[in-house]
Amino acid sequence: MKKLKFILPIFHILSIYFPYILYALNYIFKNTFSHTSISIFLNENLLSIYASLVIISLVLNFISTIYMYFNFKEDTNYFLNTALIMKVLSVIAFILNFGTWFFATLFIALFTGPLSLLALPLAITFTYIMMLPSSFYGIAAIKNVRNKKYINSAAFYIFCQFLFVLDVLSIIVLYINVKNKIKK
Repeated sequence: MKKLKFILPIFHILSIYFPYILYALNYIFKNTFSHTSISIFLNENLLSIYASLVIISLVLNFISTIYMYFNFKEDTNYFLNTALIMKVLSVIAFILNFGTWFFATLFIALFTGPLSLLALPLAITFTYIMMLPSSFYGIAAIKNVRNKKYINSAAFYIFCQFLFVLDVLSIIVLYINVKNKIKK
């Protein structure tokens, strides 16, 4: 399980950026090797591969968080650094994901009418689901910091982990506060 704690954050970040890598590969293979098995496979299974990665990442990160949540002997720096890195690196992917859904919906609405704007809640929901795995690391970091008595209450920080933008800001504030207390 020790090795898993280092692999899961990397897997999570890759799973967030993987669709963009898949789209790029699909474009390259489609234009360069139009009838290869890789191009056909990517073209037919792009969305299902991406959805599978997000679900696998969600489950694995949840399991990892449960492990870290109950293992209070872990290094506080690991928790804080992992949560901060995952949150900050995920921001670009969330913006890309929501922006892609948003502009695609608006573009489709131009041709099909305003009814297609009902897809916007789907964009928000899908981006929110992408955010949850990194929130697990944030919660594990918050719980670890709370158990080490660096903060008095974890409720506000944990609540923020389930809200867009506030999740990143709360981890940054927590990171700065804890680092200052460790230095003292």
